Amino acid sequence: MSTTMLARARATRPVTGARLPRASARSRRFASSARAARSASDPESASSRARARATAALPRRRALLGALGISLGGALPASHARASPFDDFAASQLQAKSKIFMGPLQTTLERLRALRDAEAAMDVAALAEALGAATLDCLNPRGPLAAYASVRDVCTLRILVKSATLGPAARHAPEDPETRRVLASLDALQASYDSLAEALAGGDPTARDAAFDVCVSKLRAFAAALLACFPLDDARAEETMAAFPELFA
Repeated sequence: MSTTMLARARATRPVTGARLPRASARSRRFASSARAARSASDPESASSRARARATAALPRRRALLGALGISLGGALPASHARASPFDDFAASQLQAKSKIFMGPLQTTLERLRALRDAEAAMDVAALAEALGAATLDCLNPRGPLAAYASVRDVCTLRILVKSATLGPAARHAPEDPETRRVLASLDALQASYDSLAEALAGGDPTARDAAFDVCVSKLRAFAAALLACFPLDDARAEETMAAFPELFA
């Protein structure tokens, strides 16, 4: 092989490890323009590519919206929307208060029953003390409370009503139905206490038994009215009632 032919062969032979020349900026611009022109001349192809990109992004969007609790079909109605953690906390605190307020009423119910069983053996002083304890000082305030009764309210039930209507436990305007209902039920309960005291001072066992039954009935009505002062949903209200089955029998 001649020197000329060898040189020509080497010139046309690719060199191992050599890098191909990079496309120039002008070539890249030309290629981009060509793609744009093809897309413009073929809208069907552009639409297909757009649908492909949207389909590919759909699983990621579903995952994101799922983490946020949002449906792809639109926002959930307000009745089905998930409550925020702050709303849940506030509702749980309100429910806890409602249970605390039912506690004294449960105590009253238990003391009325104990008094009914023991009153026949009590003297006048013991009976007066037991009435004050059973009614939570709404009738015959006990001990030091008797001295304060003329200048301040010592009846536990009235104190509960004030907190559940005027605050801080719950707030209602004087004309609100919750306020009117709980005040009326408290008046009825207080009247039943007065009737019980009169029956205990008499000598008719049947009248005493009837007076105790009326007190229990009015106490249960008062418990329902007091619980209604707390703006709880049905599930939380039922849970509070379930904690005091004798009050809400």
